[in-house]
Parts: sequence; C-alpha cells; structure tokens
Amino acid sequence: MSLQEKAPVPFSPVPRIRANAGTHGSRDIQQSIAGFVRDALVTIEAWRETARQRRALGRLDDRMLKDVGLTREQVTRELARPFWDVW
Repeated sequence: MSLQEKAPVPFSPVPRIRANAGTHGSRDIQQSIAGFVRDALVTIEAWRETARQRRALGRLDDRMLKDVGLTREQVTRELARPFWDVW
C-alpha cells in the first residue's frame, strides 16, 4: 500500500453542507405559502362575485323578480348581507 492509500481523510472544522440540503423544508414552506395565497385569492374572488351578483339582483324590477321566483323582501334581505357572507 502506498502512503496516499493510508492517509486519513482531511479534517475540516467547518461541516460540509450538501448543495441541496434544506431545500425540502424550503420547498414545503413555499408550497404552503403558495397554497395560502391561492386560497386567499379564490376567497376574495368569491366575495367580489357575490357582491356583483347582489348588486345585479338589486337592479331587477318586481316583474323580473317574479320571473325568478323572488320577492322584494327576499332581495332586500340578501342585499343587507355583508360581502363576506357568501354561503
């Protein structure tokens, strides 16, 4: 055996870090944040759409309301609901 084969592995006081170490945790956090943002955007879009539909409902006259089977009282109650009260 040569000396090179018997030589110990050099000691380094600084631990070696693999290039991809820790990326799984970062990826999980990024996916969680992305999921939160996506859910928030879907919720906000539902709020906007509900508000738009309620405004359109409020513009219908009594004849049109009768055609869709609603009374003015029902529409008034619906219009009084806050925008976040979607379901």
